[in-house]
Amino acid sequence: DDPALRLRIVARPVPGGGDAARALAAQRAAAVRAYLVEEFGVDATRLTTTVRADVATPLILERP
Repeated sequence: DDPALRLRIVARPVPGGGDAARALAAQRAAAVRAYLVEEFGVDATRLTTTVRADVATPLILERP
């Protein structure tokens, strides 16, 4: 229960899929965020979503 903890949900589109793939990836990230909020009671203000096309992005935990 670290109040400073923030999580970023990163979705990756299918390579070469263009705008439609990016939109689908954004929808997937939003669905994960909604699930965490609705099913586990995670504070929505602690979650952000983004779409990244690069496939080698490491998981980074960010703490202030």
